[in-house]
Amino acid sequence: HPNYQINSDIICSICKTEYKIKGKSREDLMKELTGDEIIKQIKIGYVFISSKESSIKNIKMLEEYKDLEFQENIKHWTNSVFLIVENNNGIIAINTNRTIQESFYMDIYYQIYNEYLNINKLKNIINIENIYIGGPCDEKQIFGLIYIKNINDFKVNLKNVKIINENENNSLIFGEYKYIYKLYQIKPENIINLHIYIGYAGWGLTQLHSEFAKTNWGITNIKIELLYEKKNYEKIEEKNCLFVKKNIYSIN
Repeated sequence: HPNYQINSDIICSICKTEYKIKGKSREDLMKELTGDEIIKQIKIGYVFISSKESSIKNIKMLEEYKDLEFQENIKHWTNSVFLIVENNNGIIAINTNRTIQESFYMDIYYQIYNEYLNINKLKNIINIENIYIGGPCDEKQIFGLIYIKNINDFKVNLKNVKIINENENNSLIFGEYKYIYKLYQIKPENIINLHIYIGYAGWGLTQLHSEFAKTNWGITNIKIELLYEKKNYEKIEEKNCLFVKKNIYSIN
């Protein structure tokens, strides 16, 4: 009877005693759904990709809704491959699968890039097809991801940049582009590859855990070379990525 169900999750309907059970926080719930195995892999140098299912849904929305601003926003999360570059009370990552040439606002992005060069007195050393949209946050920020062989030959202090990954004598280094540019200038012959990223994407840890819990993302570790390949989303097989299984949270 409804009269006996009042506050039934807080007070016993028989003896009217208040329960002493503490509810779990959203963070704890999301961690449980995401699982320790995925949480341990949310670290610098790993990538997470949008699921095929969520990307297909986004593509259908892109076909239906033609508003440019809506389209630009959805494209950040469609067939995306985000490289984690920061994990400190939150996650910062850059999308390695969307060049500015794929944007309706390509001219604006290229103008931002050229203004950055002028302000920092840098020369253009890169082709436009190697300039990417890192994400929707702070589009005035420009970063570089450079792949270098024999970094010890450079004999420089790397305090302004970050080593993301290392493979034998090769190093993957991320940082604000003006510092990456200086590395390039020291020994161009040692540069294996270089891409530029305008903007970035960011999540709080609980926020990102919930995205994984919804099964929107899968995480994996890939060869460095694959980060520089065009359309790399198509080359990363979902079966090699760790996804959360369908659950009550993802279904609803």
